[in-house]
This record gives sequence, structure tokens and C-alpha cells, in this order.
Amino acid sequence: VFFIIINLRKFVETSSLAKNIYTLAYDTFNPLGRTTIYLSMLFIGLILSEVKIGSASEFLRRYPLFVLSFFKLLLVPIIALIVLSNPIFKIDPIVKAIIVLQLAMPSATIVPALASQYDSDYRFATECVFITTVIGVFTLPVMASVISVFCR
Repeated sequence: VFFIIINLRKFVETSSLAKNIYTLAYDTFNPLGRTTIYLSMLFIGLILSEVKIGSASEFLRRYPLFVLSFFKLLLVPIIALIVLSNPIFKIDPIVKAIIVLQLAMPSATIVPALASQYDSDYRFATECVFITTVIGVFTLPVMASVISVFCR
């Protein structure tokens, strides 16, 4: 099997027909793949338009959103920073900073679409994406400062 794969790779690298087929497939499907982000944003906007926020006190009663945001944006990245700072793990400081900063990012926009597809609470997922994005504007600079101190 390994021999076949090596020869197939050589064929693809040297064959102009294979390169043309690859280019055709790439040029066809690449724009389609790029639309995923925009469709997710449209989906989130449509769901957020249905959410009734009401008064500020009613909005603050949705404490699970804020608890999730606290865990997602602050607690998990700080725990990861503490764990990765252990001398047992010989991790480059740049790699450690990238891992922690990635953990501190807001929730992905694809989460509500996946929640809808798998018959889960897509409205809650949409609210979580919205809240973590808004709060992330304030927590990301804090996490970047913490990372700059501990990842040297």
C-alpha cells in the first residue's frame, strides 16, 4: 500500500492532467467553503433577531451566559497557563502563548448551526456566541497582558 501511495504521489506531482483536475476542483469548491463564515453570521443574526432581551435586569437574569463566558474567556485559559507553565512541560513560550490566547477567544460562530443541526438549544448557543464576543473585547487585552507576563 505504501508503494502505491508513493507512486500515486509522484504521478500527481508530475502529471499535468492531475494538476488540472486539482486546480479545477480547488477553484470550484474553495469559494463555496469561504461562504461558511458568512452563512453562520447570517444564521446568528436571524436567531438573535428573535431573542427578546427585555429590561436590563431581565437580561442579567440569564446568568448561565455570564458563567459560561467567565469559564470560556478567563478561567480555562488561566488554568491552561498554569498547567503549561509547569516545568514538566518543556513548551516554547510562543507556543504556550498561542495555546492560551486561542483558549481565550470567544465561542466559534459555527456552534449555533451545529446546535440546530443536532436538535440542541441553538438559541442559547447563539446568545453564548454573542455574549462571549462582546465580553471578549474586554477580556482579550487582559489575557494578552497576563500572557505577556507569564510567557517569557
